[in-house]
Amino acid sequence: MDVATFIGKYGMTYARYLREHDGMSVAQSLQTASSIGAGMTSGEMQNMYGLEQGRLTETADGKLVETDATNETDDSTYAEKARTPNADFTLEDGTHIHNDANGDSFDEKGQKIGKGD
Repeated sequence: MDVATFIGKYGMTYARYLREHDGMSVAQSLQTASSIGAGMTSGEMQNMYGLEQGRLTETADGKLVETDATNETDDSTYAEKARTPNADFTLEDGTHIHNDANGDSFDEKGQKIGKGD
């Protein structure tokens, strides 16, 4: 079932459903959704990438925060930039990220790392 159909039926994504109904952590729910091929939103894919790369950390209350938020160069966070069409920014490790007009995110090698809406 694609993400739009799942949201239409259950009112949330599969990853969110796993968190709310099965008590999974954010990281567990994203990994499970990805491993079974369940549809994920652009934000979920970007959050999963951030977790995998060690750029995001899950807090005890289930929120995702930047691993080292003290290195921000402006008042926009990684998560805000990651969801902005045509955003162009550099992560803490020097990785350049660009979003196209559809909000799709690409790393410096041109690999798509997140799908826009």
